[in-house]
Amino acid sequence: NASPESEPFDGLVYLAYIRSIKNQLEVAMRAKEAQVPVKFVGGAWAADDPYVEAFRRVVDNRWVFWEGEVRDRRRLCAVVRGAKGLCLASRFEAQPLALLESLACGTPVMGPDLPGIRASFGNAIRYCGPPQRAQFAGELKSFYGDCRAGLKQNFPVLSWAQVAARIAEVYHAVSQS
Repeated sequence: NASPESEPFDGLVYLAYIRSIKNQLEVAMRAKEAQVPVKFVGGAWAADDPYVEAFRRVVDNRWVFWEGEVRDRRRLCAVVRGAKGLCLASRFEAQPLALLESLACGTPVMGPDLPGIRASFGNAIRYCGPPQRAQFAGELKSFYGDCRAGLKQNFPVLSWAQVAARIAEVYHAVSQS
């Protein structure tokens, strides 16, 4: 929680470097199909990557926006806080910080239905299938509609002090055995 400020955006935000394993191109195409505004925040993984160029061509600043990289953490927090929700539909994830940061800001999240994410978040978040599937457009539209209607998700995000206390407990327990 870097700042109480927010940058209002009546759409979803997607945080990740633009690269094929993160599926931004596919999400952007489904966002246009579903008529759901999505702001992509993240720089190009590689400037000359054909995937990045294809993504760039889909940006229309009506449904698909590309903010680029936001290095200032306070501003990034404001972007996440100001969005209706956060979507992440990448192919490979375990426990993405973008989901944790969004939940810490009080912004609902929809993440990929992957074992590591389910193990970490359980039923606390919305899950989606791969954006290559036609059904993804409906999932995106449904999530966006729920976010606009005030969707609240409850997931306990520990403070750094709480994390340190838990680590100390583990060290203490191990040293006693």
